[in-house]
Amino acid sequence: MKAIAQRREAATVEGLVDKVLCHDVRDGAGKIAVEKGARLTPASAKVLLETPWEEIHLLVVEPSDLHEEEAGKRLAAVVVG
Repeated sequence: MKAIAQRREAATVEGLVDKVLCHDVRDGAGKIAVEKGARLTPASAKVLLETPWEEIHLLVVEPSDLHEEEAGKRLAAVVVG
């Protein structure tokens, strides 16, 4: 995985999709709009672009990387047998 800092002015839905958000992003009312650890979809990327932020931190998942949700599922399957 590669960590990146994404500035708002360079952000697009297409550029955000499939990246993993490193922290919660809140809307103008302070409610969490997109949660930490979310793998961004077109819908969640659109929501993210509608929230107030200047810079967010993302992880670029490489083809050989495993997202934490999938890793957890695999680990649980091994433990259960």
